[in-house]
Amino acid sequence: MASAMDGYYEVVGRILVHMASIGLKRIQSVNHENVVKMFGALSDKPAADSILYQDALEWMFAEDLLRASKGGSSREGVFIFSDVQLTAKGIGVIEANPDGGHGLAKSIKETEVSTSKGGLSSDTYGKIGSFVGGLLGGFAQSAQ
Repeated sequence: MASAMDGYYEVVGRILVHMASIGLKRIQSVNHENVVKMFGALSDKPAADSILYQDALEWMFAEDLLRASKGGSSREGVFIFSDVQLTAKGIGVIEANPDGGHGLAKSIKETEVSTSKGGLSSDTYGKIGSFVGGLLGGFAQSAQ
């Protein structure tokens, strides 16, 4: 049985893989209407998927993986963030070597997306998100 975190791990993985693919280019607008199209559907319920993305994006901003020049959100799942871009910490996470941890053999940057198979699997995105959560948790523990 999947935990509540598994969906968020997948969402974080999807967002970081996309951001790694565009580098430091800013995404002009990330909002409740385009987020599923931009990062991928998780289910057949776009509104529910959008809320997962909203929560993950808010967390990624708070953890300083991403920045936005402006934006905001409501509890009703309506949000818009402008000029979304990787931060230095986000780049560090993308380039970090997982050493086989969390089921990953390569860094997010080195993870190859097979276009013939339609991209990465949900499981791989989840492993990436789990790795990121563990990595950031390690940062927090080392700072104490």
